[in-house]
Amino acid sequence: MIRRLPLVTLALLAQSATAWSASDPHGDHHGIPWSTLFFSAVNFSLFLLLLYRAALPAVRNWAIARRDRIVDELEQAARARADAEALKAEWERRMERMEHELAEIRDQALADAQRERERILQAAQATAAAIAADAERAAAQELRKAIADLRAQVAREAVATAGEVLRDRLTEADQNRFVEDFLRQVRV
Repeated sequence: MIRRLPLVTLALLAQSATAWSASDPHGDHHGIPWSTLFFSAVNFSLFLLLLYRAALPAVRNWAIARRDRIVDELEQAARARADAEALKAEWERRMERMEHELAEIRDQALADAQRERERILQAAQATAAAIAADAERAAAQELRKAIADLRAQVAREAVATAGEVLRDRLTEADQNRFVEDFLRQVRV
């Protein structure tokens, strides 16, 4: 920029001289005011030098800082995006595993329920068989008791009938003979 400063100064001087000569409405040309033009050129050059020395580094530093900040923010955004994509992929893997685990849990629950059903059916069948066996034993016992009761009843009836028949047909001589036979058997 400093190398261009003399060219800029000469261009401004030439433009100023042309503008000054054209601006005199009365046509009185006393010549170019070189001293005013020189001081204006020096003043403008000093202004450009000050801008170059003071403002340009500040603007450059601001632009560099802004560029660095934008680059950092873009890098952070890229990292955040990569992290988000990694997190999304991780959650997708988790969801896939969860679906697989849920299917396994469902299959395991169905298998457990089937085993429990079989166990309950076997227990119910065993209980039913035990109840049937107990019922058969109870029925057999009741049948035996009924038969025994019936025999006892028949025996009582037979004894009662025999007693009546014997009372009707038995004489006193028959009774004495029975008593003697009984006493003989007891003595022996």
